[in-house]
Amino acid sequence: MLVIVFFGLLAVALSHGLDLSKPLFDLLDQNKDGVVRLNEMFAAYDIVDLSKDGLMTFTEFAAGPHPGSPPLSIEEAFRYFDDRDNDKNNGVLDSGCVVAFFEDLDGNKNGEITLQEMTENYLALFLVK
Repeated sequence: MLVIVFFGLLAVALSHGLDLSKPLFDLLDQNKDGVVRLNEMFAAYDIVDLSKDGLMTFTEFAAGPHPGSPPLSIEEAFRYFDDRDNDKNNGVLDSGCVVAFFEDLDGNKNGEITLQEMTENYLALFLVK
């Protein structure tokens, strides 16, 4: 049922020309060269890691920017990343979630994420349960 609702919302968004991944791409592409590299994603992670201990708590994650967020609650999004970091499902994010997210978005595995890859891969990541 959730998938049906999601596809309905996605169809409405796409029919209106809304690209949910572009705001996130623009935030991550810090040097504005048209591609996102892993170091740019790590820089964004470091900004949200308010305690600067290399770990991100739910409070830090929830306080961070979420441009172009998929239709997930903050809690669901946090669990998505916690399931993909180095110490899975421990209630704290580590930098492993950055690497996993980057690898999932980099469709051609060339070490750079283009806007096209972000558009094609971003929402699909959150459909997998």
